[in-house]
Amino acid sequence: MKRTIFIYLFVFIFLTVPVFGFSSQSSVSLRSLSQICSAIRTEFYAPVSERRLIQGAIDEISKKYNLKDVGISESSEPFAILTDIFRKYPDDSQKLWELSVRGMLKSLDDPYSLFLDSAQWTYFRQVSSGKEVVGIGVEIAVKNGEFTIVSPIEGGNAEKSGVLPGDIILKVAGQNIAGMDETDVLNLFDGSPGTFLELTVRRGNQIKNFKIKRAEISLKPPKASLLKSGITAGYLKISYFSENTDEEVKSSLQKIKNAGIKNLIIDLRNNPGGDFMASVRLASLFVGRKDIVISMKKGGNSEYIKGTCDSLFSFNTIILINNGSASASEIFAGALQDYKQAVLIGESSFGKALIQSVYSFPGNTGCKITTARYYTAKGQDILNKGLRPDIRLVDSSPSKDISKDEGIKAALKELSRSR
Repeated sequence: MKRTIFIYLFVFIFLTVPVFGFSSQSSVSLRSLSQICSAIRTEFYAPVSERRLIQGAIDEISKKYNLKDVGISESSEPFAILTDIFRKYPDDSQKLWELSVRGMLKSLDDPYSLFLDSAQWTYFRQVSSGKEVVGIGVEIAVKNGEFTIVSPIEGGNAEKSGVLPGDIILKVAGQNIAGMDETDVLNLFDGSPGTFLELTVRRGNQIKNFKIKRAEISLKPPKASLLKSGITAGYLKISYFSENTDEEVKSSLQKIKNAGIKNLIIDLRNNPGGDFMASVRLASLFVGRKDIVISMKKGGNSEYIKGTCDSLFSFNTIILINNGSASASEIFAGALQDYKQAVLIGESSFGKALIQSVYSFPGNTGCKITTARYYTAKGQDILNKGLRPDIRLVDSSPSKDISKDEGIKAALKELSRSR
């Protein structure tokens, strides 16, 4: 989830005053690192010391440059050691700067705080704005220390190949990814359209190998239709929360309402999330200006994020979720469950209850920093546990054939029972 919680908290660093004995570029790099270090300490949702961050930067540089016994003693000034390293390699200031930022973020031991190099920053911006990207079509995250498929993107080649939410990634392009940085792992997925990626995953006790063709992927907008099986229900499939999802869904909901239909099924299965505020705005259409989510920041300071408009719709609503429903999906579904505006059917959701702010740097790079932990409006703690469905299904995987979709059949049954 991003702080536009995607809120784009852009930080541009342009400093030009040189430090004595340095090139201008080295001076700029060191001063920007000082600002970044300060920003991380201020914004990260848990306390973190300057010494820990700078040691993380030094460790990352030492690993790449094979430096031995470089550390911060209790009596030493942390930035002095980093300054000495920059002085030793005056022509590598940009590389040292990037390694330093990577190391600072890695020292947080938070899988969602990470550096985005040029390729990943471009990909991130394209996805968040709903533009086409190239890949196999998966959303991944680190869960319990393992790279995990949050969900395959609907219509992407990973979904067509049989990749499932919850698959644990072992190898990408033949490389064992255990212990790798997330940014480096993400870069292994990159490639030109038409090329193939070999992916090895663990699913339960089985090892599965896939060879998946990279292709252009466009995130599908919300789809609306009518389902008839004894009753008539509006059906909305939301595959991702982009910046305009709430407006697109609002239009469909209005059409369903105008047709006099009282029943609604919202399908969030395999929806990995997206724009935080789009989910808040969408929840507002059902619960109004009530609290949607509680954001808990460093020091226990809580912020109650309220709905942005009056309630406009009241349906007999079912929301379908599974372990591929994450982030913004959980915000929306949790709010409607808390206020008894919807019944949740399926499996427990992914359980990503952390909020990231996004920082932009010069040179088409950036980073994400976890700035808050969130709870649902009524205080549900879903971190690594997920939302608990009101009606649990053993298998709630979506099916291309709606007549064979166990989740949809269960939703229609529940709507018929509650008439």
